[in-house]
Amino acid sequence: MRIFYAVHNHYWEDANLLAGLRDAGHEVVPYDFGHSFHEAIGPDWSKEDRERVSQQLVDAVRAEHARRPLNLFFGYFLKQLVYPEAIREIGGLDIPTLNYWCNGAHQFSLVDEISPAFDYCIVTERDAVPYYKSVGAQPVYLQLAANPHVYRPYKASREYDVTFVGQRYADRPIYVLHLLKNGVDVRVWGPGWTSDRTFGEQSLGIGVTWRYLFRHPRASVFKLLNHAQGKLTATMDIPPWDERRLAKVAGPSVPQDELVKMYSRSKVSLGFSTCGGARYSDKNKIRQIHLRDFEAPMSGALHFVEYQDELHDFYEIGKEIICYTTREDLLDKVKYYLAHPAESERVRQAGYERAQRDHTWVQRFEQLFRMIGLSEKVPTASLSPEGTIR
Repeated sequence: MRIFYAVHNHYWEDANLLAGLRDAGHEVVPYDFGHSFHEAIGPDWSKEDRERVSQQLVDAVRAEHARRPLNLFFGYFLKQLVYPEAIREIGGLDIPTLNYWCNGAHQFSLVDEISPAFDYCIVTERDAVPYYKSVGAQPVYLQLAANPHVYRPYKASREYDVTFVGQRYADRPIYVLHLLKNGVDVRVWGPGWTSDRTFGEQSLGIGVTWRYLFRHPRASVFKLLNHAQGKLTATMDIPPWDERRLAKVAGPSVPQDELVKMYSRSKVSLGFSTCGGARYSDKNKIRQIHLRDFEAPMSGALHFVEYQDELHDFYEIGKEIICYTTREDLLDKVKYYLAHPAESERVRQAGYERAQRDHTWVQRFEQLFRMIGLSEKVPTASLSPEGTIR
């Protein structure tokens, strides 16, 4: 297929969505927005900006379609970026339109207005499917995956007992502290864990100093208030003496290649399912599968992740990945697997083989195109009321 790819240029999207479509044998026509994805949710983004982006997008699609027909419009849009009318105009060219969004469970409000304008909306959380249906959109449930050319095992000594590489938010510090207080050598890296100014911290607007935020060219009340809210959520359950304990095992964001190598350097790789700003005591936390749940096993990690039902559809829990339910359960299982390296290796190998076999982006896109009737290799499948294949 010939696919018009309107997705902002960013490492994750390029290494997964773009590479996955190309690896599946499709011709991809990337579209350059000419600005940062995050600008659209900032205070300086205006109605005129949205109108300009909408018109430029339609003009670009028209020109490319006239040059040689397109088979699909593949977008990754927030509602602030484009007007629904622009998407409908593209669909009017007899080009199927699709929007990819992977935070519907807790950020559906960012795509609610534009979703009905697309022919299909890719939903990576089963619990988010009803949100799309409530606004008249057509959700297609398709889980995340990993790129085996990027996420792979490395020959390295397992120098760390437990590691986590990722953003600090919600109740993640509570779990890390519980391991620390019970004698587990755990290390963390990523935005929010330190006050450094690496790319990760700058792009997220957290984990940096107030002085930096005021001096930054895009400093604003919006960004400052976001920073204050993030700091409050991250520290509300943690006293100063425990913050000092966390600081001793924390590091800044690491480059992508170092993140992947960390899976091979760790005896246990930690993951979390909670999203949003939940605290440990919240009874109605939103949980979802994260990219790490495919990237870590694909990299040969012994992956520990907070339990949620949806994981059963993708792994044999206890044999391919390890799930925990509470911080006490996490501690018990960490100690067990650290003391039983042979069993750890069996789980590590089984998770790696499952990810390689079933969880690549090529496989996901092949499934997607069967589901929406764009596959030439497999007969068209219909969608069930839940947005899954039948």
